[in-house]
Amino acid sequence: MKLSQAFINFTVLRLTTAASYYPDWEGGSQTCLSDGAEPLYMTKANLLKDTLEDCCAAYYNSEGANCIVAGGGTPPTGSLEWYVNYEDGKCEQDCPAGTGNCGGYATPADALFADETLCCETKLGYLAVGFCEAESLGNSYAGSGDYYVDYVNGRCVMDCDEATPGCGGIATTAAFTLYADAATCCSEKLGYLNADVCASNSNPASTGTGKYFANVQDSICVNDETGNCPTGETCAAATDSEVLYDTIEECCAGSLGWVTADYCVSRSDGTEYSTQWFVDYSNEICVQDCQTGATCGTLSDATTNLYDSALECCEGKLTWVDSADCDTLSQGGTLSSTPTYTAKFYVNFDTDSCVQDCDAAGGAPCGGNPPDASLELFDDAATCCSDKLPWVGSEKCIADTNGVAQAGSTNFYVDWGLSKCVQDCSASDPAPCGGFAESWDTTFATAAECCDRISWVPAAECVLA
Repeated sequence: MKLSQAFINFTVLRLTTAASYYPDWEGGSQTCLSDGAEPLYMTKANLLKDTLEDCCAAYYNSEGANCIVAGGGTPPTGSLEWYVNYEDGKCEQDCPAGTGNCGGYATPADALFADETLCCETKLGYLAVGFCEAESLGNSYAGSGDYYVDYVNGRCVMDCDEATPGCGGIATTAAFTLYADAATCCSEKLGYLNADVCASNSNPASTGTGKYFANVQDSICVNDETGNCPTGETCAAATDSEVLYDTIEECCAGSLGWVTADYCVSRSDGTEYSTQWFVDYSNEICVQDCQTGATCGTLSDATTNLYDSALECCEGKLTWVDSADCDTLSQGGTLSSTPTYTAKFYVNFDTDSCVQDCDAAGGAPCGGNPPDASLELFDDAATCCSDKLPWVGSEKCIADTNGVAQAGSTNFYVDWGLSKCVQDCSASDPAPCGGFAESWDTTFATAAECCDRISWVPAAECVLA
């Protein structure tokens, strides 16, 4: 039997292409087949390829690697670069799934990155980089060990399992700004808080800063310590907004400036009493800030002025009391029954004169001790008169002080009621004496000079006759 040329050509074509690969478009297997059952149009269109790899690359480009695997070929290594898996929230390597960190072969639509870090930073920026890296590498994540802010508790906590003291929980998202240490975190995120308090709050082993803050109600300074409180001191945890000081003295001066310094320090450091002196107005003495003893008094006002000695207190607060007597009485002594005198002068407004501090039994100018210790003392009668009784003529004041009659100056002054010049001498003496001149009267050495002052009066009638 003779075969037709067409059959011969078809048979030859089938034999020469039996090992060729064609895309299984009709079967939908997403790979290339080499079973000799390729459609005739593929043969005529020269669509067949010599190898599975060439066929997959030509017709399943986007899924070329999967095509090779599905076709029974050797799985390609892949690029080993990284691409994002949004569904699982991590990055995976471009290599066969099920091996290491491989997530399957990347598609042309997948952006590839050299490492998981770059992939996480670029594609999964809403995650914490460390967390994303661990997820991508299949590692457990214990946190970065850096710090982030805990606004509720006024502190910075470590990025780690909250079961560990000082840890606030693992930060898995980029919403947490992380810092290398607590101090930087406190400064950047909690700058409105006292830095020492924030640092102490952030340290799980801390029992306080050991610094001092003011307790305004009790007028003392308190140690920021909740553990081992120093003997005698008052300790408590400082609030976030407290002003802290290194020493009690600095705290008293800085935050309790209206409280007497020795009072504040003694009540804050455990000594309890300052042993300083303060005034007792009711008994007109000074008493000591102490607990027991004859000189001790009760100091209830934190603003009371304190003095180093009883004498300083007497001089500062009881100026109307003789300071020596005050000092003696304040220290529990008694006064001598024999009066002492200064021989100085003090004013007596009732008599418009000055009196000398000397035994009144000796007569004027002596009048005994001043009735009020607050009266100012002068060295002489003239100074006392001019300073305290300027409206009384100096000569009259001195004469009255000494208990003698005023002599007058014999100068002349105008008696405006008489419109005449009269002489400064006793009115009981013959004219022209017109009585003693007052302090406001202008006196003249001669009658002629005085008459010039009232020039409208005839000279012959000017002087009192």
